[in-house]
Amino acid sequence: MHTFISDADFQSVFDRCQQNVDLKTLTTVRTGGVAKWLFRPQNEEELLKILAFAQKNGKPYFVLGEGSNCLASDDGYSGILIKLSPYFCQISFDGDLVVADAGAKTSMLSAFCLKYQLSGAEFMASIPASIGGATVMNAGCYGQCMADCVEMVQAVNPCGTKYFDKSQLGFGYRESVFLNSDYVVTKVFFKFRQKPRELVLQRMKNIALAKRSSQPLTKPSFGSVFKRNPTGLAPAEMIDALGFKGFAFNGAKVSEKHAGFFVNDNHATTNDFLMLIDIVGQKVKGQYGVLLNAEVRYLGDKDDLGRLPYTHDL
Repeated sequence: MHTFISDADFQSVFDRCQQNVDLKTLTTVRTGGVAKWLFRPQNEEELLKILAFAQKNGKPYFVLGEGSNCLASDDGYSGILIKLSPYFCQISFDGDLVVADAGAKTSMLSAFCLKYQLSGAEFMASIPASIGGATVMNAGCYGQCMADCVEMVQAVNPCGTKYFDKSQLGFGYRESVFLNSDYVVTKVFFKFRQKPRELVLQRMKNIALAKRSSQPLTKPSFGSVFKRNPTGLAPAEMIDALGFKGFAFNGAKVSEKHAGFFVNDNHATTNDFLMLIDIVGQKVKGQYGVLLNAEVRYLGDKDDLGRLPYTHDL
């Protein structure tokens, strides 16, 4: 049996925990309810302590990076929300590898590489993510992804620390071995190649320009909604062909600029986005016979996203 832990008991163990935090402030799409607990560990020891506590007391936890690929329940989250503090933001050299703490932003790593004339992280400058989150999701764009440059990962779970080499990372399209595990990424080791600074900078500029011209970067969103299909048309092509660009459900809207992005156009709720995802998913499934798999991660006590009608037989 799990021991009941009162709010007072919890605060006595973790005095820096925040209570009742608005998830709208922690996700780029600006939706969601209230997180019961938010814990910002300042070092690996504190992180291990909270993970061990969660395991002992049967409390679920969710690790949040920059919140750019996350849709949070309107009902909030009653488990332990973990967000690595600024103390997890160091980037340095380890021999011929670059090591970045999981809390550092991907844009910080691309800037570091530009400074030292290293190529391979240019695409990260245009991804609004933490190093840890980007690694877990194998984030990428314009022909590059994290799997191309990650050599090793340090991660922790309630039992301690483990190092995963490249062969153990299980990278796939927007997935890794960490996606549905109890491990929390703490450091990522990268291998880059030397290249003149002007060439690195030009690649960064080209990617940034391409994103600005094709994606709705001025509206709150959680990035690309659906994973691409191994065969056939891309999700955005099917959604566009069905005439969904500009279609809205309350405040949630299919972007006129890119049909693969849904934006918060007018004080949308997470439920608005769930309804929009379901409407679009059902139409694509009915017209093309294709089940679109959501790329966004859902934060909540229940899997409202995974139980949408379009994901089952209609």
